[in-house]
Amino acid sequence: MSLAICLMVKDERPYLAEWLAFHALMGVSHFRIYDNGSTDGTQALLARLATHYDIEVLPWTVEGIERQQSAFNDACQALAGRYDWVAFLDADEFLFDPHFRQLPKVLDALDDDIGAVAINQRVFGSAGRIEIDDDDLVIRRFTKRAPVDYPEHFWVKTVARPECVKTFQFSHTVLLRSGRYVMTDGSAREVAGNHPAQAAKVAGHGLVLHHYILKSWEEYQRKRQRGAVSDRADMKRLTQEYFTGRDAKVNAEEDTSLAAMAALVEARMRFAEAATAPGGAGEALTPTDRVLIPDELPEIGGFHPRDSANLFWVRSEGEGMATLVVTAAMPQARLGLGVYMILDDYPLERLALRVNGAEVAFTVKPLGERWRIVRSEPLALRRGRNVITLRPPVFHRISDVIPNTQDGRRMAIALSEAKLMTQEEEQ
Repeated sequence: MSLAICLMVKDERPYLAEWLAFHALMGVSHFRIYDNGSTDGTQALLARLATHYDIEVLPWTVEGIERQQSAFNDACQALAGRYDWVAFLDADEFLFDPHFRQLPKVLDALDDDIGAVAINQRVFGSAGRIEIDDDDLVIRRFTKRAPVDYPEHFWVKTVARPECVKTFQFSHTVLLRSGRYVMTDGSAREVAGNHPAQAAKVAGHGLVLHHYILKSWEEYQRKRQRGAVSDRADMKRLTQEYFTGRDAKVNAEEDTSLAAMAALVEARMRFAEAATAPGGAGEALTPTDRVLIPDELPEIGGFHPRDSANLFWVRSEGEGMATLVVTAAMPQARLGLGVYMILDDYPLERLALRVNGAEVAFTVKPLGERWRIVRSEPLALRRGRNVITLRPPVFHRISDVIPNTQDGRRMAIALSEAKLMTQEEEQ
C-alpha cells in the first residue's frame, strides 16, 4: 500500500523542510508539488531536497480561483496506477494517525469499495505569538486550537484512490466515478451547508488533520502579502479580520499531540539536510517500528552495493568488517538484523557483533534456507549516533558456491534489513 501527497505552494520555503520530514515519517512515499510562481527560493529548496525525498515539482501558472482544483485534477490523472492513495493538502496542514501508525497501514485496513476519505480539520491559532521564528518548528510553536465543535472543524480535506476520482470540487472534496466517500470513522460523508467541503459532522475518531491556518501575527502578515489561492481581483481573502476574528476563538484548548514529535521531525530534517549537502552524510532516524533498508542509511561502509535481490554483502577487502551508523530515539533496545548466508551451514554464531565498540551477545533464529534473524541482547544505546559493526568469521569465493562463475568476489553474509526494538518481537 502506497501513499502520495499532492500539494500546491507559493512562497512556502520556511515551512517545507519540516512539512516534508513530518510526512515522510508518517509513511508518505511520494510528493507531487505544484509551484504557483514562488519567488522566495521554494523551487531551489525543493530541487535540492528532491535528491533525497521522492519529489516531483511542476510549475503551475494557471490563474483564477480554480488553479488548485485544476492542479489536483491533473495529479489524479498522473498518479492513478502509480500510488494506491493520494492526499490533497496545503503546506500548513499536517496529516497523521492519532496512534502514529504509518498512514499507508491505516489506509490499507479500509474496505476495498471506499474511494475517498473526508478528514475533518483541527484549526490552530497563534498561541499568542507575535514574531516570526523560522528557526523553530510549526508543530512545536503552535499548540493552541479551537474546541472540537468549532464550526470550521466541520470542513474537510480528502484522501482518495486517484482512479476513483471523477473531478475535484474546489480543492477540498471530490466527485467519485466509483467507490464510497466516507468520514474517518467509516460513516458516509454527508454535506451540510452550501459548500461541498462542509461535512454534516466532526468524526469522532480516525485520521487527523492539523491546520495551522494563522501562525504568528507577523507570519500572517507575510502570508497576506503572498495572497491566497482563492483570491480574486475583487476579493482578497486574507484580511485583518480573518486573523483577529479567528484568533480570538481558536486558542481555546491545548493540543501537544504533534509537539511530542518535534525531536523526531528535527532529526529527520537534519538527516535530509546533511544527505543533500555536497559530500554530506547525515543521521539515520530509527523509530522503533521502522525497518531500515541499508541503502537508506547515509553512513554505511564495508558493504558491496545492493544486488538484484536487495542484499548488501559484506566486503572481504581490508578488515572484512561492515559498519552501520543509526540514530536511536530510545535509551535501550534490541537490535534485529535480517541476514542471508552464502552457505546454509555458514557459522553465523561466530559473527563478531559490536555496538559502540562493545561486543554484543546475540541469538540466531532460522527463517528458511540461508535466511537468519540475528537478535541481540538488550543494548545500552546513546541518544544520537550509534555505531554497529559486523565482522564475519570467514569468507568464501563465489566460485565455491556457483561453479564456473565469472564473479571473483569473496563473500560471507549479506544484510537485508535492520531494526531497533524496545521489546521482544516474534519474527
